[in-house]
Amino acid sequence: MPDVHISPHFTWDELTRTSHADLQAGNRNVPPALVQTAHALCWGILEPIRNQFGKPVVVHSGFRGADLNVKVGGSKRSQHMQFGACDFHIPGHTDEEVWKWVAKSGLPFGQVIWEPSWTHVSVGWPLYPKEKSGRVMTFDGTTYELIEKVGG
Repeated sequence: MPDVHISPHFTWDELTRTSHADLQAGNRNVPPALVQTAHALCWGILEPIRNQFGKPVVVHSGFRGADLNVKVGGSKRSQHMQFGACDFHIPGHTDEEVWKWVAKSGLPFGQVIWEPSWTHVSVGWPLYPKEKSGRVMTFDGTTYELIEKVGG
């Protein structure tokens, strides 16, 4: 698929990019059934975050095909493989600041995780069960900790 905008500020290329050149072409071959989730991620989560902070969202990892997910050591149930998650940072803002804002924003997130080098956010209900949505977590590189569950 050519580089097209999924939403005003997010493109197909940036959300399917990987530094693993051997897996790049395959990682851009996203199943058509996942396009709806990509739209939900960009329009429902990433655009409001960008609008709040007024600066570009620098994507570290968006969609991950199965081969890429294995190579980077991702969870076998990673929402990245469903085009439902993004790891990112916003220049000029700490990951903690972004994480706290998302947690209190009312956005329909599944998880927002403050990680050592970025913020992770995933889509939530109605694409994923309400009981698994609204989880505010931290990750220290080894252990995930549930801080609170918001909404639903």
